[in-house]
Amino acid sequence: LSSLATVQTALADFTTYVPTALVRKLVLSSDSLNLRGEIRPLAIMFTDIRNFTGLSEGLDPQQMLLLLNQYFGVIHQEATATGGVLDKYIGNSALLFWGAPEALDHPAQACVESALQCRDHLDALNLQWQREGRDRHCDIQARGIRRGPVSLRARARRGWPRSWIPPIAGAAHHES
Repeated sequence: LSSLATVQTALADFTTYVPTALVRKLVLSSDSLNLRGEIRPLAIMFTDIRNFTGLSEGLDPQQMLLLLNQYFGVIHQEATATGGVLDKYIGNSALLFWGAPEALDHPAQACVESALQCRDHLDALNLQWQREGRDRHCDIQARGIRRGPVSLRARARRGWPRSWIPPIAGAAHHES
């Protein structure tokens, strides 16, 4: 492969995990990363699938993979559509945030809009599964939505803000 083709392939792979707008900004920016950090208002959402253990019983690995891929596809699509970033998957859970690396005027509003859109799309997905004769129901549970000031710092190897201070622990443990 040529150098250009290698870079294009790497960027395409990178945008699978990092929002395209952020990748574009990192590639086009001549500024160096701020490694000292900053305080910024963020909204953080922690989701999982309600009754996951009961849901997963009786599913073979291929069925489970399909269910999780469709579920996480909805979560990722809706977060991205509202300016959110999927930070990580944790089993059947997802950790998402709004307001970094790109600042948003109303990160909490965008977060709640995303949660509502996820619920609506998963309702439609459940109807599709029911029509297909599947007896499993995928029910999103926004276990926690928190907003507040967060200390962000750039990670040199990743190049995008990541450092959670107070709100993150509450988002994972706060029933909403």
